[in-house]
Amino acid sequence: RLDVAAHARTHERTKDAMRRRGFDAERFAAVVTSEARAVVATMRSNARWSARASNSALNGYGLYGTTDVYDGVEDGLLDAFANLRGAHVRTEATAETTKAGSSDGSRASGSGQVKPSSSSSLAHNGGLSPLEFLEPFLDVIRSVETSGLITAQALSAILKILKSGAVTPDVPGGAVTIMHAIADAVTLCRFEATSVEDDDAVLSQILFVLVECVKCSCGAALSDDDLCDVFQACYRIGHQSGKETPLLRESSKQSLSDIVHHVGERLYEIVERASNDVQAKSPRLTSPRRSVVIPAPTNDGESAASSPGAAAAGPGTDIDAHEHTVSSKEPYGLPAFVEMFRFATSLIAPDTHGRGSEDANSLFGLRLVSTMIDSNAEAFKSNRALLRLVVDDLSRALCGVVVSCSPHVLAATTTLITTLYFDFRSEMKLHLEVFVRMVILPLCSTDVEEESQRVALESLVDLCRHEHFATDLYMYYDCDLTKPNVFEEVTSVLAQTSYPVDATISPVHLLSLEGLLCIVQSVSNRSPAGAGQPA
Repeated sequence: RLDVAAHARTHERTKDAMRRRGFDAERFAAVVTSEARAVVATMRSNARWSARASNSALNGYGLYGTTDVYDGVEDGLLDAFANLRGAHVRTEATAETTKAGSSDGSRASGSGQVKPSSSSSLAHNGGLSPLEFLEPFLDVIRSVETSGLITAQALSAILKILKSGAVTPDVPGGAVTIMHAIADAVTLCRFEATSVEDDDAVLSQILFVLVECVKCSCGAALSDDDLCDVFQACYRIGHQSGKETPLLRESSKQSLSDIVHHVGERLYEIVERASNDVQAKSPRLTSPRRSVVIPAPTNDGESAASSPGAAAAGPGTDIDAHEHTVSSKEPYGLPAFVEMFRFATSLIAPDTHGRGSEDANSLFGLRLVSTMIDSNAEAFKSNRALLRLVVDDLSRALCGVVVSCSPHVLAATTTLITTLYFDFRSEMKLHLEVFVRMVILPLCSTDVEEESQRVALESLVDLCRHEHFATDLYMYYDCDLTKPNVFEEVTSVLAQTSYPVDATISPVHLLSLEGLLCIVQSVSNRSPAGAGQPA
């Protein structure tokens, strides 16, 4: 029987060992060259490169040296891949020469010669830099001449290179430069559209690569702008025109959730090195970058467009957006996380959804926000900018979404409200009154549909189970002459809804009774007798 947990732990230990070992030039070149063969084979199966394939089948990988004789047939994309093979052969030759030299040096022990390390072989053999090794793949991804099949193969190659751990934080040339190049190329991926099924396969591959850019060992090297571009590209793929397939839309949502989860794991580290001023260079997720759409004829004679940002503007049009500038050399931090949180919060309010199902967008926004807050409450409380997002933007969105929403959206909303009280109890004293009196109690009355009433009562009972809830209501509001008697209102509503009018007990009556018992128990626990002290 396969032990999945043990296998996962072994895999993580292997990845950690690879990261500690550092950059291995020979392994990197071997992985890239292996993937180059697959991309070239896919390109040669296309009619566009078939003439070149017949003339350069043998020499394309440098079997007869680096001089290319193509009988007048030239193509920059294939030339770039042919150069990779030459660089790989030169690296192997240098490794053999170095090995022989070290053998000779070992026989002459007093010579003082030092064997060069394998991690610097690319720089010492006149070969290509790691970024130059990846550029042919990125050119294919950006090219307007490649079909979806070729683009998908190039994306698969980049995905394998990132997953293999061949690109490490100490890669020559800098992880920041390489990760920026990959993120920039993939977010601007362009290909000729064919059928909906084939295009969705390529777009799904884009999602996989974008997520891996964040998850890989060099993911922390992405800049704020790069991370925001990656995040927005994942959203645009599945939420542009409302005509995307359900599978692609769900894949987009899962990709965004994965990105939020992995960035959230670094939030404590981000907050430690962040300043309170996040306005200096805060990237915005409100407008996407320019993405050129290449239309291709479909079976019905119309044009189809495929790119991460194609659907919103329609086939064959450009999307106006902010100009893409050179990425910052600093790794991403608080500005990117703030914008991601604002973006997720904007999905909750029903008037900011744009196209698509409002309930689906609200649920997704609530899910993203919950993922960001889970296990990160202390980080939010320790940073003024993050705390302001919770007490202002998020609280406002939660109060607005319950005006007209379905029971399952209401359940997610009240669950998040309960979480906010548990995690931000001392920071949200004023908000507690709004949540209880304007969101929960009105839905607990008998004038609303039974399912919504039940959801609201379940949330209220969860709050009543908290040891400080009853005390907070009474102390903050009922004991203040300028505040309403919120504790009295809560107990009154629970008492009214706990009594069956027609002598038929329903789950609503039992929930109300449970809430009352929780309040009584909380009061009893704080009394001298309940606390174990003499009365």
